[in-house]
Amino acid sequence: MLLIIDNSTALLELYPNVLSAYYSRGYAYQLKGSYDQAISDYTQALNIDGAYTKALNNRAFSYIKVGKYKQAVSDYKKVLKYGSRNKDVYNNLGNAYTSIRNYEEAIDNYNKAIDLDSINADLFYNRGDAYQSWGKEDQALSDFNEALKIDSMYANAYNNRGIIFENRKDYKKAISDYTKALKYDSTSSIAYNNLGTAYLKIGEINNLNKAISNFDKAIKLDSSYTEAFFNKGNTLVNLKNYSAAVTAYDRAISTDSTYLAAYINKGNVLVELKKHKEALECYTKALSLDSESPDLLYNIGHVYEKLGNKKEAISSFEKVLKLDKNDSLGVKSITETKIKTLKRSLK
Repeated sequence: MLLIIDNSTALLELYPNVLSAYYSRGYAYQLKGSYDQAISDYTQALNIDGAYTKALNNRAFSYIKVGKYKQAVSDYKKVLKYGSRNKDVYNNLGNAYTSIRNYEEAIDNYNKAIDLDSINADLFYNRGDAYQSWGKEDQALSDFNEALKIDSMYANAYNNRGIIFENRKDYKKAISDYTKALKYDSTSSIAYNNLGTAYLKIGEINNLNKAISNFDKAIKLDSSYTEAFFNKGNTLVNLKNYSAAVTAYDRAISTDSTYLAAYINKGNVLVELKKHKEALECYTKALSLDSESPDLLYNIGHVYEKLGNKKEAISSFEKVLKLDKNDSLGVKSITETKIKTLKRSLK
């Protein structure tokens, strides 16, 4: 690759309008993972010939690698305009549309790809993934089933189908699919985490211990897996192992300092442990991330009450009533009573 880059650079110094040199150097940069430089060279090639489909296709690929999905969409559409109908281009265009959450266009392009190749498991999986992200689970399930008919060892299809079963509370089928996903890809931290959540939702000590085991396997594969730490914390709470739960929530927070739910759940556990000052610190941090959560403000009011800070407790409870006028939390009556009691105690 370095030789190609050097030779292309030397050629371009002598002849600055050699399209093939820009393309070759761009492709070498692409293979090297230097996508910005690849994009620059492909752009130079396209300045010479705007209909050069190889450069358009590879620039689109490089755009996706740097997260510029709209630019990738534009390039893939030009490839189709100047070139022939191609299942890979339709598929890649579908992927780009999925990345910007334009699921209708994504599915339209996957349909065109499938029309050209109806026995390609990846195409059915990708369309299913788009349907799933769009909230259309029935269509997604159908596509994952089709992908698995074509390729019975398709780990990601098992994993995503498992998510659908889990959402439908069919935990037995979800566990079966997650287990198959791991059979064919034992390095999937996501599948281990999902398997853990299924066991967690079933409950009971035996299943909760299985959940912990799977979260630990996910974490072993990905030591910065925030959600796995968080889910482990929730499972430990169910097992009433509160100190270990705090540690798990701390690990989640260490990997994502803006993880609101981890601060809230850690605060709840600290309240159980009667560590109210530490709980207040957690809730206060959570409040900085979501300043209009009546549920959180109620918890803060409760902690201030426990700490004997009646004025702050009253202030927090009054904010709850202001933010939750329709009493969605179902605590209006008890909150009003607390406010009255606390105000009387201040007289």
